[in-house]
Amino acid sequence: MNIFDSDGSHPLDNADWDEEPMEPHVEIEPVIEHVNTFSENENNVHVQAAQVGADFTVSYLEGGYQDDVGGDFIVPRYDTGEYKGQPKVRYIINNRTGEVIGNHSGRYPIRDGYTSNFEVLEQSFPNTCESVQMFDGGRRVLVTQNLNETTHLPMGDELARYVYSVASLDGSKRSYSVPKALRISCENQLGLALAIFSAKATKHHDSRLWLQSEVFAQGDRQMADVVGMATNFTNQALTDAEFSRMVARIMPRPLESDSTKAKNKWEKSRDAVEANWRKEVAHFGDRNAWVAYNAVQGAEQHKINMNFRTVSDKGYERGLEKSFMSSLEGKTPLADACEAYLKEVTEGLLVA
Repeated sequence: MNIFDSDGSHPLDNADWDEEPMEPHVEIEPVIEHVNTFSENENNVHVQAAQVGADFTVSYLEGGYQDDVGGDFIVPRYDTGEYKGQPKVRYIINNRTGEVIGNHSGRYPIRDGYTSNFEVLEQSFPNTCESVQMFDGGRRVLVTQNLNETTHLPMGDELARYVYSVASLDGSKRSYSVPKALRISCENQLGLALAIFSAKATKHHDSRLWLQSEVFAQGDRQMADVVGMATNFTNQALTDAEFSRMVARIMPRPLESDSTKAKNKWEKSRDAVEANWRKEVAHFGDRNAWVAYNAVQGAEQHKINMNFRTVSDKGYERGLEKSFMSSLEGKTPLADACEAYLKEVTEGLLVA
């Protein structure tokens, strides 16, 4: 399985860049009821959101164009159906900064900023919030909640149980929550893409109970799978030569006809994986399939999906967000190929 295209691009290289919106007009004020979930606890979602300015309110402006003949401002609207009379474009304004932070059609519900999202998450898992991160001036937010459960793995490794929740105001990112096992020693996110589920942000208790139920049910399954995989992989010895053969299998050398960019990307990726293998071996003092998996997974999450950017590089923050979101959403083709290969080895279906 070759995870690189012939031009050297990785499947995750293409970012979604937002176009500049039209000049907005006609303000609309949202009216939303709230459930009081505020507290002074430092791990309250609202407290964490306030620290980064993610607790802003929004207003809406209808989008349109200037009629060159009559001079009127024209707002295109739906002519028929359920949304008759609604504007075809609305712009979302961050009331704190006055900036446009997104747009959507009149079919999309009017929101109150992220307050409803925060209320559901705080009701579901009270006082567990480690951080709220805000991207692109408020276009997207990421809420990290630590459920304070730790699972011990072989070789002294530990997994912590987290819930990550993503939301956007303009639909550029669907609102979803995903339970993830975080490997404490290196902050690698481990888990199942199938554990991702959408969570409606409303004031109703059934939303809270549904979210709790899904997180614990999917989280229990995920943790059991990760622990089982870690145990099986730990019992499978793997030499340096066998690790190199696996890397050659899941990251085949580019063809002579491939671009220089493809060859350079492959070489840097291979070097990152091999360097991480040496680091993991030194940390655990052992060579096995679990060490190999974490070497590959960690290199992809922290190096390859970051396009090898460091904190001083331009675009580092954007790359960090993209890499983190890719891990949450299971867009990790190299780690997936490594896992599949090592499972075949541990099951005796493949000789390492």
